[in-house]
Amino acid sequence: RLWNLYYYRYRNDIEAVIVRRGCTLTLFADSNLQGKSVVIRAGNSDRVVSDLEDIDKSMSDNNESLRCTCNTTG
Repeated sequence: RLWNLYYYRYRNDIEAVIVRRGCTLTLFADSNLQGKSVVIRAGNSDRVVSDLEDIDKSMSDNNESLRCTCNTTG
């Protein structure tokens, strides 16, 4: 499922995320899944990122869209 953060009424900043086991979250600096991106993968367990600045300082307050994909096989 595709979510475009640009159209949210209050455009809250993303500062922390939890990526479920087997999923990959990609955050994009621009709308429509464009621009600089940061990929956060969870392996065999959920991954908690309590501060996106730990991953990439420039992306912590600069996310306009995101994509989350998950392994759906058993």
